[in-house]
Amino acid sequence: MQKRKIAVLGMILIMLITGGLFSEKGRIKGNVKDEQGQPVEKAKVKPEPKEDQVSDTTEVETDAEGDFTTESLENGLYGLSVTKEGYLQKLKDITLNFSVFSNGEGFNCSNNIDIDVVLEKEETPSTTNISAKLIITASPFSIYADGVSTSLITAKICDDSNLLVTTATNQVAFSISGTGTLLGTTVKSASAGIATVMMQSTTTVGTATVTATASNLIQGIVNIVTAAIPSGMVLIPAGNFNMGSTSGQPSEQPVHAVYLDAYYIDKYEVTNGVYKVFMDSGGYNNSAYWTTDGWTWKTNNSITQPYYWNDSTFGYNATNGPSLPVVGVSWYEVYAYANWAGKRLPTEAEWEKAARGTDGRTYPWGEGIDSSKLNYNYSIGLTTVVGSYETGKSPYGCYDMAGNVWEWCADWYDGSYYSSSPTNNPQGPASGANRVLRGGSWSGNVSFCRSAFRFWYSPVGWSLSYGFRCASGVVQ
Repeated sequence: MQKRKIAVLGMILIMLITGGLFSEKGRIKGNVKDEQGQPVEKAKVKPEPKEDQVSDTTEVETDAEGDFTTESLENGLYGLSVTKEGYLQKLKDITLNFSVFSNGEGFNCSNNIDIDVVLEKEETPSTTNISAKLIITASPFSIYADGVSTSLITAKICDDSNLLVTTATNQVAFSISGTGTLLGTTVKSASAGIATVMMQSTTTVGTATVTATASNLIQGIVNIVTAAIPSGMVLIPAGNFNMGSTSGQPSEQPVHAVYLDAYYIDKYEVTNGVYKVFMDSGGYNNSAYWTTDGWTWKTNNSITQPYYWNDSTFGYNATNGPSLPVVGVSWYEVYAYANWAGKRLPTEAEWEKAARGTDGRTYPWGEGIDSSKLNYNYSIGLTTVVGSYETGKSPYGCYDMAGNVWEWCADWYDGSYYSSSPTNNPQGPASGANRVLRGGSWSGNVSFCRSAFRFWYSPVGWSLSYGFRCASGVVQ
């Protein structure tokens, strides 16, 4: 493989000072060594002018000791370029100002600028007969309810232009160090130039380094950072899903593919107990958490707590009150809470994907409905403690995404939005009169509990069946 010739730029800012006894020219002297301190002979050195008024310069070479001296340079700004076959690039960023005196007999060398440059040798791969290389990648993690994530590790055999070599059938060996475990055999045959292996990891913070090797191929390495899932949330991996329903209301049509970046969403609906922390922290007294319209509404109506906060059945002091979902909250109030918590409300698309996954199911658990999976249609007659229905979880481990309480979303509502919504990360209409609610409630019928069903209400409205959960983006 042909060695690369890489220019080493030492960004040396040189300003020759003029006037009085100062000379208008100077030189740069220096020495070039490798990483072992050995002199580098015949390295090409050239001061590159950085100002239009400075004339072009001449390239010089280092001698057997690695020393060099440039020609006389005009006052101005230069960047020093050092080039040597077989060495890698190394950047230096240096600002220098120097003065050069005339001693009456010529150039005073004691005022030269001395620069030392260290070059890093280009390493030749230890493998032989290299005809291709491995490019290894990892798909986004899928986090499941048991706290274990899985990821697909892919190694592609590519040529020097990174194009897949489809005729390759090499045996590719995968190995791993750090946080994570490879599933099954670590040796896969690269069919049509692609080899894969599955990896599992816990949700704790850590880095897994996966290595792929094959005969006569350069190894591929990928570092996979496993991020800590925020407490009480689950990760929804990036990807596509089909949003809407062919058998539902007109507002649920057309069914359309939507791509969403990875995001987190609360595993449970926000409870009275959690909401009380927001209240006790002054959430109703700090305008920074509220929208402008929300703060005006709150102030004009003297809103200091959820409407049913003191209700003996649904409020904080009810039986199991701290563990019941907070209700009687307007969109403005839940927006303020999410902002205070460092989160946000989920978009309508994020809510639907978290509820039904990517296989087009009707309900979070799949198909069919009965009271063992959710609280709906007055089967109990009031809200239930969040997380009570284990068999009603969504594919990602979210509880109560059907029944219990309707959940506010970030979007404005538009019944015809699906016909023109963006395919990537839709945020909803730019304006509107009502905000979206999703998921049905303890008093709602079976149709309302479908994951694709869309509902709406005024952002100032509240109900015994309106609650919410939060979402947040994934830091890359």
